[in-house]
Amino acid sequence: MAARRKKAARKKAARKKVSRKKASRKKPTRKKAARKKASRKKTARKKKAARKKAGPKKTARKKKATGKKAGRKKTAPKKTARKQTTPKKAVRARTAPLSATLPTAPALPPQPTRTPAETPSPVAAAPVMSRPTVPAAGPVTPGPTMPSGTRVGVVTHFYSNVNAAIIDVQAGEIKVGDVLHFTGHTTDLRVRVGRIELDHESISVAHVGQVVGIQVSDRVREHDQVHKL
Repeated sequence: MAARRKKAARKKAARKKVSRKKASRKKPTRKKAARKKASRKKTARKKKAARKKAGPKKTARKKKATGKKAGRKKTAPKKTARKQTTPKKAVRARTAPLSATLPTAPALPPQPTRTPAETPSPVAAAPVMSRPTVPAAGPVTPGPTMPSGTRVGVVTHFYSNVNAAIIDVQAGEIKVGDVLHFTGHTTDLRVRVGRIELDHESISVAHVGQVVGIQVSDRVREHDQVHKL
């Protein structure tokens, strides 16, 4: 128990020392701040006193200056006598009227009047002969060829990968071995029928209302007319 009490007493003494050290450190900082405030107050007082002393002197100088100006104003300026000049009258020269100065034109002799019989008749202009215009030469575009034979149908489609023409049979019939003539604006082709297909099946005769496929040797176009020779 005695040892515990001694330890507690030592701790208290150490705490007191630390608090004393802190207090001793804070005191000089407070003193410095107080000194700074006192010095600031002194400088402010000195400035105010200097301003008060300088104030009345400036006002006196201003009064003296105003007094001098007033004295100068009292002296009246000398008036310079101006000579009265009479305005000169402008002398206008008498000019004669223009009608008197310009010479009179001589009178023209009277011209004889012509009778209606003496008036010259207008000359008729000769007709100008125009050259006939010749049309410029250019490339001749071939027109549609005249079909031969009897009309059988119309081309509805063309498959370029297999050179097959789809024909809508509208009149007559098409058989294997017949010669067909395809005509159009840029088409003129004759082909002998070697095979006829209907729904991917080969047939020998195509009748009206059927849409069949026929292999051709050259390109044909839609809406080309098909005639049978």
